[in-house]
Amino acid sequence: MSASIDESASKCQIAKRGQDRVLTAAVFMKDTPKQIKNKINKYAFSGGKVSVEEHRELGGDTEVDVAFQYLRFFLEDDGELERIRVAYEKGEMLTGELKAICIKELETYVLAFQERRAKVGDDTVKLFMERRPLKWVGNPRATIVVPQVENGDAGEAGTEGDGKMTKNQLKKLEKLKQAEAKKAQKAKEKAEQAAAQVAAQAA
Repeated sequence: MSASIDESASKCQIAKRGQDRVLTAAVFMKDTPKQIKNKINKYAFSGGKVSVEEHRELGGDTEVDVAFQYLRFFLEDDGELERIRVAYEKGEMLTGELKAICIKELETYVLAFQERRAKVGDDTVKLFMERRPLKWVGNPRATIVVPQVENGDAGEAGTEGDGKMTKNQLKKLEKLKQAEAKKAQKAKEKAEQAAAQVAAQAA
């Protein structure tokens, strides 16, 4: 009985440790600011050196630094991200400073998400999920490019990307017009023949 109890307790401890690892493996959208700060400071792998002196001399490794990798996704300002990278790799910025910036950005992002999520109720979900007709009105943001032809000859300007047609494109367009004209003529002839047959039958 004692061995069975000990075995059960051991399994529970292993399961709890596994659960703890999962909870600390990433920053979740339901995390509080305190949890985010604790995860980054305590569990996020650092690319910094062992001592401040060594870090100042050799700089940090942003390729393996978890806080910097988070910033690559959540920091909108590319210029600021590059400034942080250079400062950290030169040793001008310490790991604690880098993590503080990361924590601030993550807290802002997660809190904004949580505020938006709190506004979603059953009515919002129902409205989103209800079936309704889809109406295609085109893409209002699409750029419309109209080819420009000057004096019927655009030369090779089309290769420059200025919207004009090349000689080859003009030839293809002319062939297309001729083919359409032939089709229209045949259709007209068929219609005239059909009208003549109807007239003959009526007579």
